[in-house]
Amino acid sequence: MFRVASKSEQAFNFEKAVKTYLALVGKYPESDKRADAQLNAALALEGQQKYKKAAKEFERYADMFPDKQEAPDVFFRSALIHAKRKDTRAQIRTLQEFIKRYKSKEGQIPKVVEAYVRIADIHLERYNALKTAKKVKKRSKKLKAAQKDIESALNKAKEFHEQAPNSPAATYYAAKAEFFLSEFIYADYAKSGMTGTSAKKQGAQLKEKTEQLLEVQKLYENIISTYRQADWSLAALFRIGSLYDNLQNSIFDAPCPKDVAKIDEIACEEYALMLEDRAYTIEDKAVEAYRTANDKALELALKNEWQQKTLEALNRLRPDDFPIDNTPLAMPTSGNVYAQDFIRVDGGAPFLREVMSVAEPEEEEPEEAAEAEGAEDGAAEEPGAADGEESSLEGEASSEGQAAPTEQQSEAEAAEPEAPPVDEAAPGEVEDPFEDEEEEDK
Repeated sequence: MFRVASKSEQAFNFEKAVKTYLALVGKYPESDKRADAQLNAALALEGQQKYKKAAKEFERYADMFPDKQEAPDVFFRSALIHAKRKDTRAQIRTLQEFIKRYKSKEGQIPKVVEAYVRIADIHLERYNALKTAKKVKKRSKKLKAAQKDIESALNKAKEFHEQAPNSPAATYYAAKAEFFLSEFIYADYAKSGMTGTSAKKQGAQLKEKTEQLLEVQKLYENIISTYRQADWSLAALFRIGSLYDNLQNSIFDAPCPKDVAKIDEIACEEYALMLEDRAYTIEDKAVEAYRTANDKALELALKNEWQQKTLEALNRLRPDDFPIDNTPLAMPTSGNVYAQDFIRVDGGAPFLREVMSVAEPEEEEPEEAAEAEGAEDGAAEEPGAADGEESSLEGEASSEGQAAPTEQQSEAEAAEPEAPPVDEAAPGEVEDPFEDEEEEDK
């Protein structure tokens, strides 16, 4: 039966393959192919995008063959299948069951850390949806509950990472957990500003925000030094730059205090200039942090969302030093490309030769070749010389006063045939396709 199912799968008859594999599992409990048949049936269902059934069969495999080495990975795969279905409840349930079954097995600790972070990701999506939704009943209460679920899962991930500190996978997810725990603190920091109604109050707010900046900065520096994980170290460096960037924006956005405005308008301008001087000093620190992040990304050849955000921030603050080319790779054309239509007889070869003969500069012929050509032309003209003389006499009689062309002019006209008119839009012409646009821009 296993061979029949395998042949059906090779013939892309997946329904028959799944039915046969599962029949083998049910009818032949002593077969050595039973575990393989169960796994193949689940994989075939996944390949058909029958995710709900596939997840069920993956879980069934782990239940039926718990001693198999791949059983934990197969069970974890069922959670990923639920993610494809966008069934968050089933995904959380499966991840929690995975943690319950395998948290005591040393070899599965990295997967347990990942499971906790994935649970946090689901709650984070819920949190962000609550924040951006237009109308939500008891929004504040629900946001607090979602944040609590996120922080609980992330702290558990950090806790289990201590059991597998040398695992790259566990370290990756633990660093991610630490980063997103710090993000809630950063969000509180970013909300604060200089909104005081007096210069004294604004000065106190600036001092408080600066002290808060230093505290939050330590959290992100701790991610870099503790985990030494490239992706999340880059994210932490970006966020350190964001701390100073946000402080600068708070200074720029500070309103003129009432006690300063009472003096006169010039006093407000002087106050604003004083704040700007301080803001530009802070901007240099933001650029320094962003630059460090960008240099590390280049050094490690990292390309992710944090590298892109870093480059965008640098381009905003230092556009000349960090340009971003936003022009498309190919400019679309419009209108007629060729004056004489797109399709030509014989592929347009005669036309192209004609145009290229005009577009390309003519090479000067050697003197010997020119003399030989002149000799051949003279030989060709000799048989009709007498007739030519009679014709010229008749022409002189009828022209009445018109001078006959000289011998040198005749030779020049014979040597230089009349050039065809040049089509400026024809292929082969060397011209700048964006010349008109540049003139308009000027």
